[in-house]
Amino acid sequence: MPSPALAPPSTAPAGTPPGPLGRSTLLALCACVLVAQSMVAAINLLIPQLAASALHPSATELLWTVDAYVIVFAGLLIPAGALGDRRGRRASCSPDSSCSPPGPRSAPWPPRPRC
Repeated sequence: MPSPALAPPSTAPAGTPPGPLGRSTLLALCACVLVAQSMVAAINLLIPQLAASALHPSATELLWTVDAYVIVFAGLLIPAGALGDRRGRRASCSPDSSCSPPGPRSAPWPPRPRC
């Protein structure tokens, strides 16, 4: 007879609503997907401005630019999530992390305010 610790978890009958934890997890994941899709939509909305820029890119160059942005964004999204999982939200977005601009970290002393 198998021990209760090794028994498979009991599944809820079909048609039962998810608990509050399952619902909040689903909403958090949906919000993350919405943010990621809005970043891709933002670059697609910039296509007319890119086409009218001083560089005058062709349609092929515009396609390559948008695709390169989406590929790099998608490629960095998973490692950024893994970094957030390992270090935590505050540690991965703190001022001394690599996601902040180098300017504030490179200044040896802050400027003194003049009275």
